[in-house]
Amino acid sequence: MMERRFYLDACDASAAVRIANTTMFAAATDYDNTLRIFNRDRPGVPTFTLDVTSFLQPRDPEQTEADIEGAALLNRRIYWIGSHSRGASGEVREFHRRFFATTLVHDHFRARIGTVGTPYSELLDDLLACEELRPYGLQAAEALPPQVEGGLNIEGLTTTTADELLMGFRNPIPEGRALLVKMLNPAEVVNGRERARFAFGAHLDLGGRGIRAIEYVRSVNSYLIVAGPYDDRHDFAVYHWSGRPEDTPKLMEVEWLDEITPEELVYIEAGPLDLIVDFLSDDMTNSPGPTQGPLRTFIATTLPIPFY
Repeated sequence: MMERRFYLDACDASAAVRIANTTMFAAATDYDNTLRIFNRDRPGVPTFTLDVTSFLQPRDPEQTEADIEGAALLNRRIYWIGSHSRGASGEVREFHRRFFATTLVHDHFRARIGTVGTPYSELLDDLLACEELRPYGLQAAEALPPQVEGGLNIEGLTTTTADELLMGFRNPIPEGRALLVKMLNPAEVVNGRERARFAFGAHLDLGGRGIRAIEYVRSVNSYLIVAGPYDDRHDFAVYHWSGRPEDTPKLMEVEWLDEITPEELVYIEAGPLDLIVDFLSDDMTNSPGPTQGPLRTFIATTLPIPFY
């Protein structure tokens, strides 16, 4: 059964993470730098907001959007990542190159986040310097716009069973397969003690699609992946994957998926034969007006995913 909830104050939710086992989630958009907490039991306006623009230290006053695309909760911190892409015309967008963390304090009814450590702006340099990743064309991808074939665009972030982070690439899609990269030391990076260290994660057959969102679901020890095109085509699919690089992801049958443009997923609960998931979508993008404020809306579509 499909349900829809409407959330106010922003459009184009591009990153989100559920706050432990509560009904709350933290979200970011790719149009501003305000992090928001919402409660799915009381959809509407956010219950908490935090503008991180000054914390992220923009170097160019003309570049004011960090393009936050992924979020993951690990050890009471929420880690956030920008797309690390160039602009649509191929121009360098230095402010897209941010990786940072927020602290999280919550009970079952309220949650707050606050900045912690130092935002990291050298992640792309570290990726390009990683010898293990050289076969996947990131050097060439970095020089291209994000929505041309072979460009660079990070959109997925989740945890691993080893308390690492797993980054998913919307683009490039080397040899028609989606690329996942492990970040081995996220806490040390935002604490300013180490440069980012990476390892190969996986190279997955998602039907020629890249990764638009990924979430590790501990209760079933599996990853849920929203796969989609590198450009604006409407070609989405949902997979579950064991987490082992040698295993092929399984395509899931998700009714109504073709009616939304999923940008993020938030796992809700497991039923006897399915998983209940909120898909956040940017279906309101084309409506006129500012990208934030009480009239701006994004949608969470709750769908069951058969899992057996």
